[in-house]
Amino acid sequence: MRKLTSATSLHLLEIQILLLPLFILLFASAEFFLGYSLQNNVLWLSLLLTVLLSYHIIGKAQGATSREIKATIALFLILLAVFYFINLFFYDASYDGQGYHQASIIALYKGWNPIQQWQIKDWNSLYSMLMGSKNQVFVSHYARASELIAASIFKALGFLQAGKLENLLYCLLTGLVAWRFLIKFVNFPKKAIISLTVLLAANPVIICQLFTYYVDGALASFITVLIILLLDYLIFGSVISLLEAGCAWIILSNIKFTGLVYGVIIIAGFFLWLLIKRKKWQAYFSCFFIATLIAIGFVGFQPYITNTIVHNNPFYPAVKAHSKNIISGAENKQFSEHNRFVKFVDANFSTQEKHAHNGSRIHFALIPLSKTPYHFPDTRLLGFGPVFGLLFFVGLFLLLFCRSGLILYTCAIILISIFITPAAWWARLAPQAWLIPLLSIFGVLMTIKNTKFKKFMYFLIILLILNITFIFIVTMINQFHYTLRIRYQLDKFQQEKTTVVLPVSAMSGKLALFYRFKAKGIPVQISEQQSCTANQQRVKLRGSPILHACIENLQ
Repeated sequence: MRKLTSATSLHLLEIQILLLPLFILLFASAEFFLGYSLQNNVLWLSLLLTVLLSYHIIGKAQGATSREIKATIALFLILLAVFYFINLFFYDASYDGQGYHQASIIALYKGWNPIQQWQIKDWNSLYSMLMGSKNQVFVSHYARASELIAASIFKALGFLQAGKLENLLYCLLTGLVAWRFLIKFVNFPKKAIISLTVLLAANPVIICQLFTYYVDGALASFITVLIILLLDYLIFGSVISLLEAGCAWIILSNIKFTGLVYGVIIIAGFFLWLLIKRKKWQAYFSCFFIATLIAIGFVGFQPYITNTIVHNNPFYPAVKAHSKNIISGAENKQFSEHNRFVKFVDANFSTQEKHAHNGSRIHFALIPLSKTPYHFPDTRLLGFGPVFGLLFFVGLFLLLFCRSGLILYTCAIILISIFITPAAWWARLAPQAWLIPLLSIFGVLMTIKNTKFKKFMYFLIILLILNITFIFIVTMINQFHYTLRIRYQLDKFQQEKTTVVLPVSAMSGKLALFYRFKAKGIPVQISEQQSCTANQQRVKLRGSPILHACIENLQ
């Protein structure tokens, strides 16, 4: 197959992966505005429209043959099926994933229309109670693009765990976008292109959350996608990349509140670049003006507009007037006394004892390999891996040797987006920090001809690959461990014909657990009892925010 044809096929696959979640959000939002709840046709309509557009318009516009378009569509569908079955195996054992992400998915699945009922309690008081007071606030007021996409998959296919497949899709999307951009630099080393593509797609935040319903991995993917697409537009004048960036912006701004904030900084920053360079900015402005209207006024009407109407604050409850932000509770007193820059350094050069709010003053260590903190998707210290802190500052130093003004400017935009938040130290809340050493290496390799200096860049790339390999191995081992323990307990309950009784006063995650047991055909009840009765046995639930439940055998 010719190089042009191969590149065209990969680009078509990239567009398909981007369009599917976008169409799901548009169709679901349209149903909400028309007064319907989420229907099981949303996934199928979105998939059909994606395939039809790919075949009749986009594929031919890209210069692909009919055979190549069909092959790419077939590959897209095969990938969806493979990702679907992989995610059916893994259980999301994360705290937030079960506490309110799955609770939001279940509410949408069961008929909640967030446009008609702005809060969960307005729709179903029982579900509101089962979520708990804190989680029902999060479900009612947070951005929910990932949850809505997962709910459409759940609605169409009937399996709650299947919706996590979007994480693998976004990871692949990031890799395809990065590859298409890097391959255009014809003199750039092929090994470096492959390595940087993998590193851009495999942000440690993405790896740690791959099989959970946490949304920070999706946030990391779409921030990276948006930046690369805009660089492609500014350097090569790719109009299709600009249009894709507009689509990515609609999704990014509705993944979570920080997606909107980071996206505004990135888009505004590159717009300023166009003005400074006196380049044509009209197409850029028009694209993002229309995309923003759709993102905020249509897809994100609830929560952004509704939060503003009710609370005079589009970011409620993450940011509350006259009170500390929601992140302040994650920091102990000693840690919180430092400014955001010192916190970032401490968190990325520290031994992993416990969360920042549990431990004492963070102990400094250069490359702490003695601990493995990646047992869960919410790693707060060393969140980007054991060598990232060192390579982040090496990357900043390397920018002194970068001769590309646009790369330097892009890194400046990223740094502003990182440190605009007081939670920059927490990896999953500022996942774009991962891009600084990667862009620095890219900028140097693109402009420096010194052979020894290039070898040093390759050494840094190897360190970064070892870094994500270490995180991937530890994370996957623990994902398998949690999943196998959950499956063993479920099989045991099923074989022994056990009824599970969940206390209504217990910690969050009751709804997620309820559907976990129902999917296996295990009878489950939610009870107001405070302790187990004489004919019940108290057991520890595996991979659950609810530590204990009562069981009784029907045999």
